[in-house]
Amino acid sequence: MSWFNKININQVIRIRCKSDVFFGCGAINKFDYICKVLASKNLNKMLVISGKNSYKTCGAWDVVEPTMKKYNIQYTLFNKMQPNPLVEDVENAVKVGIEFGANVILAIGGGSPIDAAKAVSVLINYPDANLYDLYSYSGKFPAEKKCLPIIAINTTHGTGTEADRYSVITFPKTKEKLGAAVEGYYPMFSIVDPNLAKKLPLSQTLYTSIDAVNHATESATTKINSPYSILLAKDTIRMVAKYLPIAIKDPMNEEARYYLHYAAAIAGIGIDNSSTHLTHSLEHPLSAIKQDLAHGLGLAILLPAVLIEIYPSSWEILVDIYESILPKNAQWGVDLEKEALEFAKIVQDWLFELGMKEKLKDIGFAKKDIETLVPMAEKMCEGGVAPIKETKEVIQRIYENSFEPLK
Repeated sequence: MSWFNKININQVIRIRCKSDVFFGCGAINKFDYICKVLASKNLNKMLVISGKNSYKTCGAWDVVEPTMKKYNIQYTLFNKMQPNPLVEDVENAVKVGIEFGANVILAIGGGSPIDAAKAVSVLINYPDANLYDLYSYSGKFPAEKKCLPIIAINTTHGTGTEADRYSVITFPKTKEKLGAAVEGYYPMFSIVDPNLAKKLPLSQTLYTSIDAVNHATESATTKINSPYSILLAKDTIRMVAKYLPIAIKDPMNEEARYYLHYAAAIAGIGIDNSSTHLTHSLEHPLSAIKQDLAHGLGLAILLPAVLIEIYPSSWEILVDIYESILPKNAQWGVDLEKEALEFAKIVQDWLFELGMKEKLKDIGFAKKDIETLVPMAEKMCEGGVAPIKETKEVIQRIYENSFEPLK
């Protein structure tokens, strides 16, 4: 059994890895080198974007603030970013940055502050432009898309945004959560120091790690996948399967945090070289409606039902990348329709064992809400990169099969 014959060798792919990432325990101390480079380029007015307290509680600020002072880098702080960042938060940060005269942006935190910083980095150069036009790909945003340099200090292990060109922003007025891929969104430098993740709450440890698993699953199974994205996916899931249980039991375990960070980073590179598809497309309406819903939890709820749909077309890839959690010596590729449910239930049981037992009904959705969710998800699926057709019927089945546990 091999997925090699699933690859379209006539499709020219583009292999990306553009961000300069300092990775490992103690990497926060590389902020000195970063500031030295910034000062040499006269990038000396920094807009710092973070959540309310995370930039301090993680320990990063103990190094960041004195180092900025050492190199005479002035800063202003915008610490009002929230999970699933809103366009209003981005616009408020832009105003602060413009008033300050910022010429470089530092994001401290997980995917939300870094994604928001990316949006700020472009909008600060086009204050009269509408960010919705960029994220909805309306074609009305200035084509140039010039961005301020971004420095990212990543404190969670999920999105991989410290190493890719993606950003996701929530637009409450239209009840949409939209993503954009912009060349200028690659951070100039990123820092990934596992020591900064030791105080992550259990919920964030779980949800961010499963975000990485979904990035891996989707990037490996899109129509625009490659051997690179598939191999990155397998390594991602292998490391999460091994080290997430360790981090749950021992949050201070540096080795576990190291490999969960590494898994998230390479999964981010995976989607940078491929794409997400159904799971992300169907989750974004969930957290757009319920803005307090953790993105990773929404993905965990949907993943088993998505696997049922894509297994028949992608079983060779899925069996390979999920090898670390599958029963040994199991037979696959015999009865694809039957195996699809079996495979999905194995993944569901794994998620349940890790502590993610919620389904749609548990987070406040009713069955009648599916009627609202389906057309929202249809719009998100317009790119058509999933391994199967993202029809209304497929989307509806995924939501229905995510309402309660699979049986």
